[in-house]
Amino acid sequence: MKDGSEITAYKNLSTNMAWDYDCHGYSIASGEFWVDNQDMQSWLGNQSLLVKTPFGTKGSVVVYRVGGQVQHSTVITGSGTVTMAAGTVIYPGPSKTTTVPIGEGWTAPGTTREYWRPK
Repeated sequence: MKDGSEITAYKNLSTNMAWDYDCHGYSIASGEFWVDNQDMQSWLGNQSLLVKTPFGTKGSVVVYRVGGQVQHSTVITGSGTVTMAAGTVIYPGPSKTTTVPIGEGWTAPGTTREYWRPK
């Protein structure tokens, strides 16, 4: 990454575009890679590109956790809305992204949200 931190990420070499990126690859790598939950969690603790804040603003990454473990991430794109990966293996659909209210980005029981903004 730009700050010298490392993250395990996967580049799709197949013709199946549904594997191009997942939510974390969309949130922190502009949709260039697939990043697993545990790798996103590890990277957040070892990077200097984003700073954790008590609230999010446009451009902030929202990280959704369940039981303290990273499950999902999105990007704040409007007042109270986030844009996230879609049209992938995990989030099937005709579009590559979708926009929803922040509270609907991940709705599993026990979900907490963290906000990370670029430095």
